Amino acid sequence: MNRAIVCLLSLALLALTIVAAPALAQEPSAQQNAAHPSQALSNKDVLAMQNVGLGPDVIIAKIKSSTCDFDTSTAALEELRAAKVPNEVILAMVQAPVVNGSAPESENAAKHLGGYLGVVFDTKKHSNGVLIKDVESDSPASHAGIQKGDILKAVNGQPIADAADYQAKIVPLLNPGTQVICRILRKSQESEVTVTIAPLRATVTFVTVENGQVLHVLQKWAGTWVMKNMEKYPGVKFQMSGPASGENNYVIAFSFSSNALNGFQPVTHTDTSSSTSNISGGGTVTDNYGNSWDYTMDGQADTTTTATTTTNEAYTRTYNGVYLTAYDAKGGIVGQERHVYSTQTGGNQGTAFGYDMGNAIGAIHAKDHLMEAILKDIGLAKHN
Repeated sequence: MNRAIVCLLSLALLALTIVAAPALAQEPSAQQNAAHPSQALSNKDVLAMQNVGLGPDVIIAKIKSSTCDFDTSTAALEELRAAKVPNEVILAMVQAPVVNGSAPESENAAKHLGGYLGVVFDTKKHSNGVLIKDVESDSPASHAGIQKGDILKAVNGQPIADAADYQAKIVPLLNPGTQVICRILRKSQESEVTVTIAPLRATVTFVTVENGQVLHVLQKWAGTWVMKNMEKYPGVKFQMSGPASGENNYVIAFSFSSNALNGFQPVTHTDTSSSTSNISGGGTVTDNYGNSWDYTMDGQADTTTTATTTTNEAYTRTYNGVYLTAYDAKGGIVGQERHVYSTQTGGNQGTAFGYDMGNAIGAIHAKDHLMEAILKDIGLAKHN
């Protein structure tokens, strides 16, 4: 990322610490929403917006600025995926508070930042609740005595069916300093545990830099990664827009570059041609007993000719760079990661196929490693 883009991004991040609303679409303010109340957004509304051709950025902006009442149960999430709703939109729906935009801005900010329990759930279905796969050390859950292998049945009397159910019902209620009562099943014995919710360890906001502009857009592959890995980072809130103040807030910016290299490669061509010619002849044949006779013959002969030539043919290799830069709340750079992969057109196609395939596979894994590495640079190690 060149110096001009870094300066522009730093200015945008300073503005982000003041303005919490996304810059993707102009939506009514909180006072306007209060003056003109409307029905809360539902899953059907999101599907309707997608069906009329609205892009993910516009749909997410609408979610951020509206009252929301989404169904984020496992079955509902599967229906959204079947309808090809982008992962970044589903993530915004999961993270949306039950009421979004009706409270004063300061209250919304506190609710938006929220708190956490400090557990990692198993994604497999369990008949009695949701299995706790791990408990983060020095977390509210560990302090309350919750252990790995426990089954969480209910929180404050609300039954929990799975991790998605927990996200929808409980996460919006996790305000720092409040207490929740967790009903735990451990070795066939049920008990209730009181947990004091702690503030989030960090908030990570994603932006994308394109043509010198800072956009509240999460790359599709990054959205997929967040959906799969968010539970491995307890106490960390991932978002595309929102409050950017406080020492534990970070911004991760995506940027891209593309450079081309032209050259020539030897390419071997094999040309094969065939021809047919008439043949005829005659003679005398004598057997072992001295008998002889004359013969004549007419026919055709096939001739195959193979010619091999080598020519230098032009090719282009395009080098695509993916860059992740992490900033703290003051706009200072706290981490940088990058991966460059390339593709080839023209030249030796046999070589190009293997080259492109290797780069494509490498890029898939590299992007996952980029996300993990940039979070580690920030100081947010993955919790297994």
